[in-house]
Amino acid sequence: GAGKTSFTKGLAKGLGITDYVKSPTFTIVREYRHGRLPLYHMDLYRLEDGGAEDLGLEEYFEGDGVSVVEWPDFLGLSEPETYLMIHFQKDDNEDTTRHLEFVPFGQHYENLLESL
Repeated sequence: GAGKTSFTKGLAKGLGITDYVKSPTFTIVREYRHGRLPLYHMDLYRLEDGGAEDLGLEEYFEGDGVSVVEWPDFLGLSEPETYLMIHFQKDDNEDTTRHLEFVPFGQHYENLLESL
């Protein structure tokens, strides 16, 4: 309920993806390839006990698309070297308001945030 999938829908729209975007909770990864760049939406909540290393997620991170990872704490050794972390925080006073904090890991994402 923090807005992760809603954010991903907006990102997909910005990439020109017209497919219906829904949470990958039970499939782990949903791929949307019909846009300016492919979008890979991952939900790793079900990997709380491990196993991300066996899924080959690095191929998504090293590819030519955009990867959105919900519950990245469960990536383990599959975590990419550079990425942009976005923290979602619900507003205590208004249920429809979210506060986002962008934290860059790596020079590319530091430059991206500076340009914004």
